[in-house]
Amino acid sequence: MGLAGCGGCGPRRSGPNAPSTKPSGALSVAIEGPCPKLRVWDAGRDLAIVWGTYGLEGATPIEARTTLATGQAFGFVRKGKVELVPALLAGLPRNAQGYVPADIELGGRFPEAAWLSRVDTRLARVDRGALFERQRSYLVWEGNRWTESPTGSDVVLSGLRTPPFLEGAMCTRLGEGVRFARHATERLPSGEVITAGRCEDEMQRAKSGVIVAALASARGEWRVAEMPPSPMFEEIVNVDLVYAKKNEAYLYAYMPYDESPRPAYVMRYDGARWSPVALPFDGPVVSMARADDGRLWAVARFREVYTRLPPGDWTRVTLPPARFADRAPPDLRVIEIQTTGRDAWIHAAYPIVIRAGDADPKPSRSHVLYTTRAWGDPLFCDAASPAAHAVRAKGRTLEAARAAHVGP
Repeated sequence: MGLAGCGGCGPRRSGPNAPSTKPSGALSVAIEGPCPKLRVWDAGRDLAIVWGTYGLEGATPIEARTTLATGQAFGFVRKGKVELVPALLAGLPRNAQGYVPADIELGGRFPEAAWLSRVDTRLARVDRGALFERQRSYLVWEGNRWTESPTGSDVVLSGLRTPPFLEGAMCTRLGEGVRFARHATERLPSGEVITAGRCEDEMQRAKSGVIVAALASARGEWRVAEMPPSPMFEEIVNVDLVYAKKNEAYLYAYMPYDESPRPAYVMRYDGARWSPVALPFDGPVVSMARADDGRLWAVARFREVYTRLPPGDWTRVTLPPARFADRAPPDLRVIEIQTTGRDAWIHAAYPIVIRAGDADPKPSRSHVLYTTRAWGDPLFCDAASPAAHAVRAKGRTLEAARAAHVGP
């Protein structure tokens, strides 16, 4: 979760095809504070929110390869508060602060058909070709506790059971030891699946462009397509998917360490083929989502948010000011956008300064979760507090970092 600034973000596009910059009053601050993990899930009757830390602070490739200090908890939005229910953490390991020492994903409907995925992350060995190694396990809610499922990921999947995906056979033409590595997979409740990735060798070095395999028929046949080439495929690239319905999906790709303005790489799937999407603003697009009403959301260059309700035009969305910062943050970085139903959730971060006694000030980050959902007063989240009290109504004023002086 790199949060470095992008430097120059390039000129705005103008002309009749440029997106509107009309401010949107639909967004408000839901949660804010030094809390790196802020993610939502539709849990059925309630909205679930996961908070805490990824444990990546201070982790660098030259450090000893040990388990990261991840700590996360989850609760439900009820009557304007986020309520942690201790009984719903039964069966999960917790540290002294009450956090689960893993990255948490939730799904299903509580409590009858809930599932939880916990991801344990380690810094990888230098000779493995990747910064991190991750191990995922799935748990189901049964007998009033979380229990690891022996059937693995099948417990969270509905609809069709996918036929074998020949990950090795897809890439044998590129040499011995080259296999297909999945970068993103999305599945509809009816069972249709799209997975995207690249052919990689044992050192996780890319040997192909982006390849997409779609399973969208009851006959259970994978349809494989290679996406149009791009110069960025020669570098480290992130790939993600939005699968809205059987005849609508989107694939987007970007280089995580190069945020200079460039045409966005976005492809649309109509159920039969993939085709490029022309956008009236500069890319790269680093996060996309689609709401149940068909509205598309996109984050460009970690800086700007756009939305479009087909068949209308793209509109740039102005984010509300931070509520707990002592001044307007000079550098707001938009990390991700999610949707639940018709609601959008935008996760952003800004630099702050932490002062404690006579110690030297330390740089840190405050995070903001914006939403289009009807919301009351913003809540404060501090991942340094015990899990049960981290998300609360009363917060403290945060010292926003000043913009760095550039030039003579």
